[in-house]
Amino acid sequence: MNYKTSLVNFEVFFVPKEQRVSVIMKDVARAAKQGCDTIVGLMLADGFLFFDNDTADLLMTIEQEGRKLGIKNFILIPGIVPNLDVPGYEVIKTFNFNLHLAYLSYKDKRHLLRPWNQNAAKFLFLGGVPNRPNRINLLEKFYKAGLLEHAVWSFFKPWTNEQAEWCRKALPNYTDDEYNNFLNKCENSIDDMYINSKEYGTHTNFDFNGSIWFKDPAWVDPQVYANTLLSVISEGQSSEESRSSFLTEKTWRVFAHRHPFILAADDTMMQYVTSLGFKTFNKSCELDDVVSATREFLELREDVTDAVEHNYNLFFELGNSNATVLDELQIKFNIDQADIDTWFNQTGFAHLIRNTHV
Repeated sequence: MNYKTSLVNFEVFFVPKEQRVSVIMKDVARAAKQGCDTIVGLMLADGFLFFDNDTADLLMTIEQEGRKLGIKNFILIPGIVPNLDVPGYEVIKTFNFNLHLAYLSYKDKRHLLRPWNQNAAKFLFLGGVPNRPNRINLLEKFYKAGLLEHAVWSFFKPWTNEQAEWCRKALPNYTDDEYNNFLNKCENSIDDMYINSKEYGTHTNFDFNGSIWFKDPAWVDPQVYANTLLSVISEGQSSEESRSSFLTEKTWRVFAHRHPFILAADDTMMQYVTSLGFKTFNKSCELDDVVSATREFLELREDVTDAVEHNYNLFFELGNSNATVLDELQIKFNIDQADIDTWFNQTGFAHLIRNTHV
């Protein structure tokens, strides 16, 4: 079948709900006017991580209105591997955008990546937004256990009212003075990369294109990993609405850096990691168990060179196989290489943040 295809970004962050269809349909109408019969809808940033009624209605409306304009085929490429079908669409279930971002960050810089340093003295704990149980609550457990003196970590105080309220409730046994003292002692950063992105999502004038984090979110200086013994990874939590298996850049990059890791996440994430064939280093993701596993690893310092080398090699194998999915889609749907490069072959994703204010 001969396709004439246009790629259209279906994700419309920070666009009022009532405007989303019209914003997307402008691109669909433009493609139809140019004679395209196929629309490849991109949902790369969040994919099907949360698939609610609003998303279903949006996709149904686009498909119905697009067919009125002469579009015959509707394809969806979610960046997070989905576990569901969408009426009227062919859903591509084999492409992993987060893996692709991390793979692009490291595939041409493998010469910079270091062997695992079994003699390093400290563990690495990189946080993000603080209002997660496996962020502030886990940090507090490390703090009380006296393990932060053996850590290199990043943690940012809450910077929105919502975060402040959530984090304060997360530590109810602290007085206000104790809580503020904890925040002041634990605030820390390994570089300015994440500080640069803190305001993401909190106001309409955020400079996505100017943020170094959005340009390459998976990259961390290899020396940070070479100087530490293992990583404690605080993965984004799954939810009841999530119908996808996923990992963020926090986990993908640890494989590239040959780091053993303790995963603090939803159990389904641990299951997903093992299903991919990676070697893991903790059996339970419960926070108390994460603290115990971290302490034990620091004390025993078992030689896990073979395991981290396995993960390193598997990461690049999976990344390469994942990239070939794009080659197959390009051929099947007759997609221009320039479009593939524009939408997929960038280390960052600022270009995916569709925002009426940008």
